[in-house]
Amino acid sequence: RAMTLLRQFILKEKVQLNNDGDDGYASSESNLAGICNISLGSICNILKRKEQDLHDY
Repeated sequence: RAMTLLRQFILKEKVQLNNDGDDGYASSESNLAGICNISLGSICNILKRKEQDLHDY
């Protein structure tokens, strides 16, 4: 089994990801995951915490 690279996103990157999704830049969570080279689960978790991240930003 291959080791996967864990990537920690900074708050600014999370907000940008959410904006890209909202602006239609990436039409789906799968596209966002591919663009950012991270797992679909990671994208889902970032999007679930969207309101909290925007508040913290």
